[in-house]
Amino acid sequence: MHYYQSAYLGMHFLWWCFWLILWVGFFSLLTPMPRRSLQKARETPKEILLRRLASGEISEQEFESRLSIIKKEIVAH
Repeated sequence: MHYYQSAYLGMHFLWWCFWLILWVGFFSLLTPMPRRSLQKARETPKEILLRRLASGEISEQEFESRLSIIKKEIVAH
């Protein structure tokens, strides 16, 4: 009789694992992927400066100054 109890407990554990994997898979499909971080990684330095200028974070003079620095770095490499 001890044999049947251990077999039952083993199967019970496997069923818990099955349902856990199923639920994790289900909720991972429902969770949206963070695309904003991927988009920021693809922005060029000029696009970042343009966005900051448009939002008012930097002035036009600061934009021109930083853009000239970026252009100098590109020419140097």
